[in-house]
Amino acid sequence: MGLYRRQGWMHMRVIAGELKNRIILKPRDKGIIPTSAMVREALFNILGADVVDCRFADLFCGSGSVGLEALSRGARRVTFVEKKRSAAEWLKQTLALHGIDGQRARVWLNDVFQIQENPSEWAQWDIAFLDPPGKVRDNFLDILAARGILVPGTLIAVQRPVDSPPVVRSGKLHLLDQRQYGRTSLYFYSCSRNDSTPKDAHSWLGR
Repeated sequence: MGLYRRQGWMHMRVIAGELKNRIILKPRDKGIIPTSAMVREALFNILGADVVDCRFADLFCGSGSVGLEALSRGARRVTFVEKKRSAAEWLKQTLALHGIDGQRARVWLNDVFQIQENPSEWAQWDIAFLDPPGKVRDNFLDILAARGILVPGTLIAVQRPVDSPPVVRSGKLHLLDQRQYGRTSLYFYSCSRNDSTPKDAHSWLGR
């Protein structure tokens, strides 16, 4: 750990599960603000057992703290997507540090909006977590759904600052729940093929 400190690295820790208390490396990059422990704990308390054996995506992943928490809590595999090369490289170091191989995690160096439809099984997700940059367009969810990045059947969790503009979305994206933790809001959506609310969406209301 002393080596990372000397090179200017900072770290957080996984909260619970198989990797509990393992470090998550974070360089001194002001442009990357990891999801706080409080918000991660709240997110996974809400997701509960749905994380176990799921295919999870951590989009705009930065430090990868949310995807690592998903792996620790039993996700079958996690796809991390990050466009900043430096962030992707030290996320790979975190994964290597904890012996997480390519069967459980992949790091894609890419802009989330440029993924397009991808035949890879690693582009098929049961749960997708998004923490987009502050200047993202208000209709970013519709853009991702139109490009086949978010598809029907995917549970979508979005982290935004509480003072962010409302997310503009079409009738195919259904808001299931909204929570606030300090200056951070979490939104949960489902995606359907038409404007009707999916049958399984009602089980999320009031969790």
